[in-house]
Amino acid sequence: MIGPLVLGMLVFFAFFVGAISAQSFIREAEQGTLARLYRTPTSRISILMGKFGAVAGVLSLQVLLLLGIGWLVFGIEWGLPLAVLANALGLVIAASGFSVMLISFLRSTHQAFLVMGGVVILTGMAGGTMTTTFANLPIAYRTLNLFTLQGWIMRGFEAAMRGGSAAE
Repeated sequence: MIGPLVLGMLVFFAFFVGAISAQSFIREAEQGTLARLYRTPTSRISILMGKFGAVAGVLSLQVLLLLGIGWLVFGIEWGLPLAVLANALGLVIAASGFSVMLISFLRSTHQAFLVMGGVVILTGMAGGTMTTTFANLPIAYRTLNLFTLQGWIMRGFEAAMRGGSAAE
């Protein structure tokens, strides 16, 4: 029973930490450091990819730590290593990309705090990260999960935990 609960937390907090990390874009724009970076000979794409890489790096560390702690402390069997690695990589890329995409629509840290938190909570709830221990969820809710990144990631990890391969 602890495995699905930790899985829900793993996915939810990956998106939440990604959202918090991506807010550095707006903080730096407000403080003027992003404008100074743009005046250097470094291309804008390199700067933005570096910032995206920082978000992905933080999330990679978080996901690896939570997977390891879940295995060591709680004895959670995450599944075949290749399937777990594929899901973990998908989680990091999806959470990083989602956060950076969402932050691109916002203009201030105040706006980002409210919108990012609200969107991450709503998509996390719709994605099934908070209902992992519930039995017999309605088919409509299981279908709603497929409209969120979190729902697809949850299904991937659940398949791995059942012994499914990386292809599944």
